[in-house]
Amino acid sequence: MLPQVRIAHPNRRIVLASGCFDLLHVGHTDLIADCSENGDMVVIGINSDESVKRLKGPERPIISDRHRAQMLCNLAAVNWVFTFGDTDVSEHMRALRPDVYVLGEESIYDGKPELIAASELGIDVVISRGKNEQPYSTTSIIHSLQT
Repeated sequence: MLPQVRIAHPNRRIVLASGCFDLLHVGHTDLIADCSENGDMVVIGINSDESVKRLKGPERPIISDRHRAQMLCNLAAVNWVFTFGDTDVSEHMRALRPDVYVLGEESIYDGKPELIAASELGIDVVISRGKNEQPYSTTSIIHSLQT
């Protein structure tokens, strides 16, 4: 269990997003842009390599968690990146207590642990719908390369 921590930044809204972020693409950057639009400090949680394998299968991730974190850290809009080993980030949400949680509309389902945690903690939830006509995903990119 993580200790409860609140990043103290008076008058700043902390925004959290999470995911695998394997093969960084426009869907990811749209999500990060939505994070920036909804707060002052963007925190990204990325699934560890083992967590990605549990979620996506034994052939994933394509890029290691260390390098995925480095890519995100190099984006000007991102202030802080951490890696988590669970398949969801709800425990970290409870520890960090962000003001806003941003997620893609493709990630919404009943009983999603992050949505439950956000509701219990009073964290605002923003659904990122992306700015592109076609939804992007690492899985669809991989499939298009294989055909």
